[in-house]
Amino acid sequence: MNISGLKMNFAGKDFVRITHYSKKEIEYILDVAEEFEDTYRKKTQMKLAEGKILATLFFQPSTRTQFSFQTSMHRLGGSVLGFAGTEYTSVMKGENLEDTIRMFDSYTNIIVIRHPEAGSAEKAAEVAKVPVINGGDGSNRHPTQALLDLYSIRKFKGKIKDIKFAFWGGIKYSRVAHSLALGLAMFGAKIYQVYPGNQSLPDNIIQELKEKYNVSAPPRLQPDEALKQVDIVYMGGAIQDLTIGGGKAMVSEEERKKTLEEYNKYFVLSLERFKKLGVKDDLLVMHPLPRHVETLKPDLDNTKHCGYFEEAGYGIPVRMALLALLLNVKN
Repeated sequence: MNISGLKMNFAGKDFVRITHYSKKEIEYILDVAEEFEDTYRKKTQMKLAEGKILATLFFQPSTRTQFSFQTSMHRLGGSVLGFAGTEYTSVMKGENLEDTIRMFDSYTNIIVIRHPEAGSAEKAAEVAKVPVINGGDGSNRHPTQALLDLYSIRKFKGKIKDIKFAFWGGIKYSRVAHSLALGLAMFGAKIYQVYPGNQSLPDNIIQELKEKYNVSAPPRLQPDEALKQVDIVYMGGAIQDLTIGGGKAMVSEEERKKTLEEYNKYFVLSLERFKKLGVKDDLLVMHPLPRHVETLKPDLDNTKHCGYFEEAGYGIPVRMALLALLLNVKN
């Protein structure tokens, strides 16, 4: 395979925050992902990563992130080892994160980690000599989801700059929204927030938007107003349980019930609602998944508004590109 124009050197780098990379570097990763789409679509295997091993260390549940990384490594011709849950690992014996990382650092060529603690990916990167990729650290960041979402927006809309993009739902604790908001600001998208209760972007992300990209706090829109105005609605945030990865509670039970009640009243997306409001034909709904069918109705699945399944699929070429670049395997 000839990946045209590969001149940037990513070899050995970590990918723990999207803001550790420049706009030009992120564009480069997305461009390389385009080159891997044919392999993704045809479900074929290459030999670029032959002899290389990826460790997938998932201390939290995952479907798309875990298996798309595994699939991506296999498509590149490499191998995978790791765990999903710690039940059969030495973590259950009290082994700390640093020692677990040291072991896999000696076994493998690159590591993807998902962990319930914010900052765990940075901690792993400090210990490991091989590249470390953040597959989600608590309610903090999820930079590879942001990568595939930026790629999806570019594929769906032909550009990212000036796209009117609304985060929809609970984004205060959404690691996906935190990384993606910074990525969107990097590319000049117009960002809005649509949320119940106090579930807006947290202060530290607002501050980072301002410091890094000179972007003020994204305006808040009311739900119907947003559906009539924006180009993309990005549904996310675990409003149903308001926990980190289905685990540790982030808010009180009283606040959870109050927020959920408001969400179920004003934030449900359905084809019936779209028809009633007369939304634009090209209004796109994205979602990092898994979705709750009570709030993102299946009647949108087979319409032109649905982008979430194709969005999930784009995780393969994007993660193939990231793995290939960090491993420095290409011709």
